[in-house]
Amino acid sequence: MSRIPSDKTAKIDLENDEWIEVKSNVPYEELQAIIEGKDKIVLPLVELAIVGWCLKDDNGAGIAFSKELVKKLDFSTINLLFPKLTEMYGLTITKKKLDV
Repeated sequence: MSRIPSDKTAKIDLENDEWIEVKSNVPYEELQAIIEGKDKIVLPLVELAIVGWCLKDDNGAGIAFSKELVKKLDFSTINLLFPKLTEMYGLTITKKKLDV
């Protein structure tokens, strides 16, 4: 594994054949900007990480990926993603940073 993050991605499987694609690794500089400058990091980290998805609406139609829609993900999806991302990126997060 290179010590310089590449453009590689990983898929996090959800239910019903849905998945979210995230950056496999991110540069320290990008993580540092999120962690040091803010009291809350859950949504900023998720926004940084997600690069695509296969999500469906209530009628089963695909939802096109956009960074703007990342902010509209429901709590259960964010709650599923965040621990996986912190593990993937090797982060240790304090309670203060978790407040949403």
